[in-house]
Amino acid sequence: MDIFGEDSRKGFTITEIMIATLIMVMVVGGALAVYIMSQTAWYEGSAQIALQRKASVAMEKMVRGIDPYGRNGIREAREVSSPSVGASATQIYFVDAEAPNPTRSFYFSSGPDGDPGTVADNQLRYIDQSGNDTPIIENNVRTLGFSQPSNGFIEINLSLEDMVRDRVIIVDLSTDVKIRN
Repeated sequence: MDIFGEDSRKGFTITEIMIATLIMVMVVGGALAVYIMSQTAWYEGSAQIALQRKASVAMEKMVRGIDPYGRNGIREAREVSSPSVGASATQIYFVDAEAPNPTRSFYFSSGPDGDPGTVADNQLRYIDQSGNDTPIIENNVRTLGFSQPSNGFIEINLSLEDMVRDRVIIVDLSTDVKIRN
């Protein structure tokens, strides 16, 4: 004891150490939770951007055409035989405006297993005037629909789906195409 009657030994009590440890665990746990949430949001955002890019490129190919010059798409069609006016379908047949009646087609394929519920296999495919069948999107197609609400217009609805960390990411894209010819 010193002259004032106090103990000169200084230190922390066990209660103070436990409270400090608890506060530190809470701060580290909170920081870790924020890190994990931000990483999950980044992965989901990246997957959504990739799906949006994939859907946009596919939509552009259907509208403008699959060739490198942007020709022979639905927009350039001389005639559309499916879907008929007022109807909807998962496949569109159209006659090209430039050549003498070559029929082209875009369609939804349920993939190798034949099950449309298996989104990982579902495809958007293209058949050219020679009958060559080419994939435009090889997987992740949830739905594809063509409808013709009126003569001269085609409505295209494309939906893609992907799984990221047990969460379903869905991107829907639709457009109306005025047939030029």
